[in-house]
Amino acid sequence: MVKVRLEASREHVAELARMRDPVGAVEELGWNALDADAGRVAVVLERNDLGGVERVRIEDDGTGMSAEQCEEYFRPIGASWKKSAQASPVKK
Repeated sequence: MVKVRLEASREHVAELARMRDPVGAVEELGWNALDADAGRVAVVLERNDLGGVERVRIEDDGTGMSAEQCEEYFRPIGASWKKSAQASPVKK
């Protein structure tokens, strides 16, 4: 199995936060995990020495995707495959 680390850019998260609020941005990223048929989604807040949130990590057990699909799905960030899909890939 190939593991690929994907990160949402600061700009993308900032855009999501401007649309709603910072919690809404995290919520959107969590919904992405559920769209991949995840049964378990965890939001991990990594804090700095002052107690501020340094990074937010979403962990899930969704179906994932192949390395080839990563480029197809994430190159045009914000242009989601979900717009044309009728259901999630496995659990429908």
